[in-house]
Amino acid sequence: AAGACGGVLGNPFFAIKTRAQVFSSAKDLAVGTQHKPEGLWRSFIGIYRQEGLAGYTRGMNAFVPRVVVYGAAQLGVYDATKPALQRHLGLQEGIQLQLSSAFIASVAAVVVIQPFDFLSARLQNQAVDPVTRKGKLYSGLVDCAVKSIRTEGPGCLLKGCWANVCRMGPYSVMVLMFFEQSKRLVQLARGAQ
Repeated sequence: AAGACGGVLGNPFFAIKTRAQVFSSAKDLAVGTQHKPEGLWRSFIGIYRQEGLAGYTRGMNAFVPRVVVYGAAQLGVYDATKPALQRHLGLQEGIQLQLSSAFIASVAAVVVIQPFDFLSARLQNQAVDPVTRKGKLYSGLVDCAVKSIRTEGPGCLLKGCWANVCRMGPYSVMVLMFFEQSKRLVQLARGAQ
């Protein structure tokens, strides 16, 4: 539930970030629909003026599942990996086991969310009809997936996956390691009482 709420609240800002990253003032470097970034507040207002409230939700049907699935995959794989590594490799509780489990969990989580990440970026960066305020290329998540796969093959859903692993992997590993070390400190503090 927390991931879904965070996804809903964060979606407008993810859209602004995506549009800013894709923008280029050089015509030969421009990718997709160009939305000139004008700062956070002006971009936020610009989306409302051009697309109405619906502009803030564009791509949300891919972004919210991405956030929810990431947390579930990360924690689920981490919890399953630790005992498996202990059983099969004989690793004992400690930094090596935690680091190995966290690395595996972070890679798995990114691979699982990558299709949602890809679709979200496509939905958020498409041109919008000024009259209907709807996307010109895709009617929604499924339409975007079908058109992308038909045109580019199923591998398109994993575009940017390894870059995302390199971007999110260290963060995920650090979060899980921090969680484990915090748990250990709490247990030590309770034991000292």
